[in-house]
Parts: sequence; C-alpha cells; structure tokens
Amino acid sequence: MLDNLCRSSAAGRRAWCVLVGLAFLAGSPAGCGESSKRPAPAAPPDPTPGAPGAPPVSQSAADRYRALWSSWGDWSKAANFFNSEAAIPRMDTESDAARAAKAPAWNDFSRTLSSHQKEIGELLAISAEKTCDFKLRPTASPDDEFSSVGVGFRTAWRLLRADAGRCWQAGDMDGCVDRVAATFGMADHAAQQKILMTSLVGSAMVTGSCDAIKVFIEQSPAGAFKPAHARTLMQALHRIDRSDPCGLDAILRVEKATDPGLEAKIPMTRDRTRASLVDAEQLLNKFAK
Repeated sequence: MLDNLCRSSAAGRRAWCVLVGLAFLAGSPAGCGESSKRPAPAAPPDPTPGAPGAPPVSQSAADRYRALWSSWGDWSKAANFFNSEAAIPRMDTESDAARAAKAPAWNDFSRTLSSHQKEIGELLAISAEKTCDFKLRPTASPDDEFSSVGVGFRTAWRLLRADAGRCWQAGDMDGCVDRVAATFGMADHAAQQKILMTSLVGSAMVTGSCDAIKVFIEQSPAGAFKPAHARTLMQALHRIDRSDPCGLDAILRVEKATDPGLEAKIPMTRDRTRASLVDAEQLLNKFAK
C-alpha cells in the first residue's frame, strides 16, 4: 500500500527508492540561551555555536534525531530482520537477505539491545518533544534528505518495537509500555513534516504500534498489564489527531491536484489508521479504570 501511494505523486516519486522498504509490519533505518548580563568584554566572544564564550545551543528534535541516526552502526541493521506479530520478535535468519547481512538470532539481538540502552534512552527522550521540523521541502530538499529521514524513522520504530519485546520477555512491563508509547511520539513527529512520504511513514508507525498494544496485552500473563500502563498508552495515543491521522487529509488536498488517483488511495490509509487507533483505545479502556 505504501509502495503504490508513494509512486503516485511528484514528491512520492522522488522518494520512491526510499519507501520501497518502508513497510513497518514486515521485516526483511533552536534557540540559544540568554547571553551573560555582565558588561561586554573588549573583544566579543566567537559567536560560533560551541565555541568558547558562545551561549549554549539547544538542539531541536530534528537535530537530535539526525545526530542519533548518524551514530548508529551495524548493530542497528538487525532491526530489518524481525517479524513483530508476536510479543517477542521472531528474527529472520534464513532468507537470502538475512544470511547476507548475517542477521542475528533473537537472543543475540536482545543482548545487543541491552548494550545500547543509551541510544534507546535518547529515542525515548526525543519522542517526548512536542514539535519536530526537519525543514523538508518537496521542491527544494535533495533526495538524500528524504532518504535519511524515512530510513531513520523506520529503523527507530523497529528498534523500539524490538526493545519493547526484550523488556516484555524480561518481565519489565513498564519498560515495554514506555517504548511502545514513544513510537506514537515519533509518528507525530513524522506527520509534522507535512509531506506525503513522512505522513505515510507516520501512519505505518501508528498502525504497527496499535498492533503491538494488542499483542502485548493478549500475550501477557494475567495481572501483568496494569491500569497505569493503559493510561500511559492512552495518553500516547492522543498525540495522533483522530480527525486527520498523520495529516493525510491535509496532504491530499494539496497533492490531488497533480495526481487525482490519490483521492481513492489516501482515504483508505487514513481510515485504516483511524480504525487502529479506535480499536487500541477501546482495548485500553478495559484496563484503564
């Protein structure tokens, strides 16, 4: 579905090579602080950010994402090779692609995730930010900008989903829920770019995360999923605008002028995303009381 949608607009065609692999459910990537109020020195400090004497710079969510994504090494590539239909991800180690990439078994990947909790923690922190702007512009941004954002969000979602499974397996439901909740923040950030590509990515994240909620609840032992967990996830769901999930309607109003075919395709994706949110909320309501 993502593939067909992305082929069908000018912006989507530019990013087609990125979105071929962006299906999330099948495995196989600001301002300055106040300056000192003391009298100015004879020679002004170097205004370059990070230079001695310069005021501290607060990184935007987009800058933090970029810094984190660029720091990932080969360990994160294993996120491409798991199936998320079960609470504990099932790793693909048999396909040709998995063999070529030497994809690890689940126990090995789980240990890798345990050793990279600093990166996971940064993802959790960034996802809590209310706003995120990568300054992507369909007619001005180079293709590699779309590539880095699309692949970055895809990998980040899959890593958090896998780490949620690791937490669940260890009996850490708090950690599991925190990671699933964070994925809705990332979906909101993707949608805030107001571009077809990123809105489709956000929509896929929402659908996948709603599925994850159902999986973790249904496969957890009695009493493991508590009202506090349900409330945390319900609050996360509210990051997504129910009237226009991931801004798809707003994008359709712009894009349909150049591609009328989108008028039939986008509403299907929007409705599926909205239905996933409704189903997840109904399920969570049973536990939140």
